[in-house]
Amino acid sequence: MASDRFSHKINSGKFKSNRGMFSIKLMIIIVIANILLISCGPKLTPTETVEAYFEAITNKDIKQISKYIVDGDKYYKDYENLSEIAKKQSLEQLKSASPERIEVTKEVILGDSAKVTVSYMGNDYVKTGVYQLKLRKIGGKWKIDLGFRQK
Repeated sequence: MASDRFSHKINSGKFKSNRGMFSIKLMIIIVIANILLISCGPKLTPTETVEAYFEAITNKDIKQISKYIVDGDKYYKDYENLSEIAKKQSLEQLKSASPERIEVTKEVILGDSAKVTVSYMGNDYVKTGVYQLKLRKIGGKWKIDLGFRQK
């Protein structure tokens, strides 16, 4: 008779509804975890940050450029406030600053700062040479300090 009572509880739907609630809770947890992973985005290394920065320059993508530099938000807001003529001139300067080729030759990380050495095949705007870019880790992301100079 005890087995009859047990089967009655299972068949009454209580067991099924608990399993259904578990499935819903599990799906919610999975969705939240995916949102958190996507929103955090990939953490770029200093080298990857420098490469992405030069790719954004080549693509003349001001918004992307601003993501990789210190005070990038301010830089982008300043750009957005320019007149259309000034914006066009800025894009022309970016075109002339686009490297023929870059090659990262060295990366040194010291805590929340880094130095990336780049062999830059230049153009008329920036001469060919070896440059060192300084980066700082801000909010968990590497940002270029734009204080680079020829070695």
